[in-house]
Amino acid sequence: MTFYSHSFFKFILFTIFLSTFSSIEADDDGFSVDLIHCDSWKSPLYNPSLTPWECMNNALQRSNDRVIRLMSRPLSPGAASTEIIGTDGAYFMSMAIGTLPVQLLGMADTGSDLTWIQCEPCKKCYKQKGPRFNPKRSSTYKNFPCNSKICRSIEETSKPSCFLGIKKKCQYTSKYQDNSSSRGVIATETITLGSTAGQPLRLRDIVFGCAHNTIGKFSEAGSGIIGLGGGQPSLISLLDSLIGGRFSYCLVPPFSLPSSSKMYFGGNAVVSGRGVVSTPLVVRSNVYYVKLKALSVGKKKLELNISSKSDIILDMGSTATYIPPELYFPRTTV
Repeated sequence: MTFYSHSFFKFILFTIFLSTFSSIEADDDGFSVDLIHCDSWKSPLYNPSLTPWECMNNALQRSNDRVIRLMSRPLSPGAASTEIIGTDGAYFMSMAIGTLPVQLLGMADTGSDLTWIQCEPCKKCYKQKGPRFNPKRSSTYKNFPCNSKICRSIEETSKPSCFLGIKKKCQYTSKYQDNSSSRGVIATETITLGSTAGQPLRLRDIVFGCAHNTIGKFSEAGSGIIGLGGGQPSLISLLDSLIGGRFSYCLVPPFSLPSSSKMYFGGNAVVSGRGVVSTPLVVRSNVYYVKLKALSVGKKKLELNISSKSDIILDMGSTATYIPPELYFPRTTV
């Protein structure tokens, strides 16, 4: 993954249409799911004693931590590994996995591709609220061998874990910028998403990582990460034949009762109406970017030397907006 130390921007939009081009259209109007803010009353992390101001301070601290990790020097890539933005996002998605469905929460992350959850047996895992998924109790769980097409599409470098034989399970390592990591095997399983407008949606043979070793800082409210990035094998790519690469999300303040944040897939993801604008997306590695053309204060356009590499990354795990110091401090000293 490529990082820019001086020309990197981070921006969060409350309603944004994210689209990747596809020749396949969804067969219906799509579906939607709830997004659970980590500070909302629906979250296992909800603390009723915190004031909205304290929750905002916590959100800003989480955003700062993500930026520090993202701007840090990239980890040396290892075999069968991917490097991802951060481990602490802002929104959970609810899903069930397995033949006898195990209900769990995953951290929704547009900066990650691979969806992974903690599985039994877990040699070294972080503490999570609720049971871990046990693949031995599900008849629909399937492992991938190392020589499978799916395994090759995930592993971008050499695969030393496959040298012991073609029947060896496909292994993965997801490395994060704070030195956290998730290790396990690549498998498929039936995943059920709770649609907000009808019956739950059952998705068969969804590729995911079954983690047997997790190290570092992860939210104990979640069982893992739900990858919504622009590469393989993100949930967006896996559902391409159903949603046509289209999804959007609408984020509301966590204390806006009874309203809730939502993520829309397929035809429902199209944002239209008065005041809606659009801009092309640039998908680089597993991250969504938009091109920065200019900055304005009010109606006045600032005269800044904006590099052609000054892209804005769209990250639903961050609350705040960040710009490089070289663009901010000259304005404050005038």
